[in-house]
Amino acid sequence: ILPNFLELSDYTPTGEKGSYIIMTGSYKSFQNQWGLVWFLENVWDEELSRRTQLVVAGDYSREFLEKIKRKYRHKNFYKVQALGQVEDINSHISRARVSVVPLLHGSGSRVKILEAMALKTLVISTAKGAEGIEHENTVIIADRAEDFKKEILKVLKGDHTEYYKTLVEKAYQVALKKYSF
Repeated sequence: ILPNFLELSDYTPTGEKGSYIIMTGSYKSFQNQWGLVWFLENVWDEELSRRTQLVVAGDYSREFLEKIKRKYRHKNFYKVQALGQVEDINSHISRARVSVVPLLHGSGSRVKILEAMALKTLVISTAKGAEGIEHENTVIIADRAEDFKKEILKVLKGDHTEYYKTLVEKAYQVALKKYSF
């Protein structure tokens, strides 16, 4: 058994935090597909789209988002952008205000959480999404859609800014201590 680890020298936070939130992964994986659909159906709404943009990045993200848009024509997908597979995902994660991990199914490594921790980006996840990561309460867990949205809004509104900065720094230290190669 190989434990999760990162070569942290590959994960240097860059640039100012933007106003967008990000979801990363391979969208050929049903876990990420279902998580994105759940997020778009239950969390993403006009209030969030007025305050931020959702960036979806990773293999098959463009194709999958187009498929969702065709299926859910009634839903507002304003300010949802799919980047596809990008050469440097780290810069996108590093500049995101929040990394969301709305997974409801599956198991395995959640390297996307470790990457966000290493890049000093706040993570909001379902319990299933953070399963297996020893994050020492540095990942905000929200299993209900209304709680997920509420946590995102608190960050975007600037509520508890110092608390989030402390949480992000602690998450980075956890990544160094527990997941650094």
